[in-house]
Amino acid sequence: MPKWVFNTPPNLLTATEKQRIAEGIAAIYTSAGLPAFYCHAHFLEFAADSVYTAGAPSSDVATVAIYHIAGVFDQPEMEQAFLAGFDHVVRPVFKAKGITWESGVYESRRELWRVNGVAPPARLSEMEKRWFREGRVTDEAELLRAQRGE
Repeated sequence: MPKWVFNTPPNLLTATEKQRIAEGIAAIYTSAGLPAFYCHAHFLEFAADSVYTAGAPSSDVATVAIYHIAGVFDQPEMEQAFLAGFDHVVRPVFKAKGITWESGVYESRRELWRVNGVAPPARLSEMEKRWFREGRVTDEAELLRAQRGE
């Protein structure tokens, strides 16, 4: 599950810009074979009196927390390629609007991740490829039985 959470002052991004960013995010992961429905983008707006940078109110800053559970980077080259992809998605929107931004990637163990309460299939397995093609969880009953040891 990649989940990108954008924290911003109100109305910093338009609906069109959010859509553009969300589509760019999905493209990063689907190009690596992850099902599109794994990809989440949340845009959280905070009241103007609730966003501060360097101790002062800020109207042009975004922080981005990126959570990775479906897979983690095991090579520095993968990290750099991902960061370049991130930059490719956000820079055109943020720079054009004079937005400053900071981001962090948080990785977790895949074993702690569930979709509809079931452990997702192994990375690049035939079942995950089916999920990719169909754009949804399939074989949920089979996965639940296996998860319960039945």
